[in-house]
Amino acid sequence: MPMRGRTALRRGGSALRAVGLLPVPVVGAGLWLLALGCAVLSSGGETPAVYLSDLAREGRLRSVQAWGSLGLDTSVVPPDGRMPGPVRIGEVTYSRGLGHHAGGEISVPLRASDRLFRTDVGVAWQGGGRGSVVFEVWVDDARRFQSGARSDSDPPVAVSVPVTGGTLLRLVCTDAGDGIGCDVAIWAEARIEQDPDAPLIGELQVLDEGGARVLPSADWCGLALVEAGEGCQVAVLRPARAVVAAVGPGAEVTMAAPLRSVRPFEVAAEVALHSGAAAEAVLALGEGVSRVQLRPGVARRVVLSLPPQDEGSALRLVSRGQGAGAAVRWQSLQLTDAAGTSWRVPLPGAPPPDPAVPTAVVSGLVPAMQELILEWDWRLQDGIDTPREPRAWGQACRRLLERTGALLEHLDREGQDVKEARAGAARFAAELEAPPAAGAAADSEGLWRRLHRWRRALLFEA
Repeated sequence: MPMRGRTALRRGGSALRAVGLLPVPVVGAGLWLLALGCAVLSSGGETPAVYLSDLAREGRLRSVQAWGSLGLDTSVVPPDGRMPGPVRIGEVTYSRGLGHHAGGEISVPLRASDRLFRTDVGVAWQGGGRGSVVFEVWVDDARRFQSGARSDSDPPVAVSVPVTGGTLLRLVCTDAGDGIGCDVAIWAEARIEQDPDAPLIGELQVLDEGGARVLPSADWCGLALVEAGEGCQVAVLRPARAVVAAVGPGAEVTMAAPLRSVRPFEVAAEVALHSGAAAEAVLALGEGVSRVQLRPGVARRVVLSLPPQDEGSALRLVSRGQGAGAAVRWQSLQLTDAAGTSWRVPLPGAPPPDPAVPTAVVSGLVPAMQELILEWDWRLQDGIDTPREPRAWGQACRRLLERTGALLEHLDREGQDVKEARAGAARFAAELEAPPAAGAAADSEGLWRRLHRWRRALLFEA
């Protein structure tokens, strides 16, 4: 912890137990449960915690900033080769922390055991009256803390943000609107406290026919692809927190996540046909199995209630094609205990870059994946789940109708008959503004998808 007037040489007043990566095979030859690979406070009766500087050394966080590079247990690292200064805010010097800079963001994937993020924030001491930084802490899409403008003359601000159930912690520092000069941002003693009784959930992994893990391709605007066997592919949609498994007739795709829990829990997911006429979705763990039949236009919730699970257990998601094959969409996959606390199952993620390991490549796209990537491009154009100019489904539909109106005006001036097309656009507009039926939720996403497909057909016919 910090000490005034001199450097705090001890680390939190407690011994640190280094826990390495512990691969434990739990399914076939390729599914691994990775224990925490970071420093953990483990003595003196204090809450176990992991330091973000240790996560950075392991490649488990990403950082960008407008000047210099991220300092690990130091201030920011200057770009000209100078030695970084200590982790200091005002008169307080710390032994641990991150040296950041305005115009920056640090992203940390969260695990089920992560309970509380703690840090002291402030501008690095540079003589007084220098710098102006606004600190923000985000959990997924919710801003949980904002500091207001701070200079190096201001004392540290203690931050404590619950992160239970979240998937991504983001630490943002901005320049308060006056440029980035002297805006050295310090996240002192930045750490995530752990819940030792929380379930340990590994990331969801796509398995081949022999049970070995298949790595995703590189991300493209938040989308990655996985080759899952003959005629079968999986798309990982990170901003949407969903996976789509394209399966051929009579084929199946299996995904699995290693799991350990000292408590009984319920696991649930929303599942639907993304394309195709019929499919089966199965959620299983040990002897517990829940299965649903899928038909177009109807989303289903698949639920499984389970007792405590020992290390070596694995949650399995199976998508089976029926008829001519289908694409099955899984989302909102999470565990919930009796107290109502929920934890999301992490999506498949590529391991840290390793020059010795070639990037996974998907050679050719099956038709369902071609359609999905086209739709993903529509999402990016319309701002769905994008940080820049984000839009809700209904807003995207209205914008698309405006663009369609402009298109029809152009076609009309070119002498084409657009009477039928205008009637179709009017029907979509009326459906968008109509209240949902009693007891039903508005399906703005489904309307957005149908509207795009209709507009695409209109363009090809024009």
